[in-house]
Amino acid sequence: MLFRSEAPAYSVLDQLLDEGRAEGLQQGMRQGEQLGMRHLLEAQLHARFGAVAATFTDRLAAADLPTLQSLGERLLRAERIDDVFAG
Repeated sequence: MLFRSEAPAYSVLDQLLDEGRAEGLQQGMRQGEQLGMRHLLEAQLHARFGAVAATFTDRLAAADLPTLQSLGERLLRAERIDDVFAG
């Protein structure tokens, strides 16, 4: 008697689930990076300029990652908090 060893077939459903998990992981990493950048900028703004007005924290909360990176670069050259958010 011959025994056949068959590995379970990797189904289309398994593939879709793997792709969904990978996409979810990537999205979570992007969101985490964005949140971390936002918190860092808020702390740096507070350290440099004192209390940060709600209008500025609202703009940070609405900003995407490229915008947050740009704000971080402007912070390096800014003399006033308004200079960071100008433009």
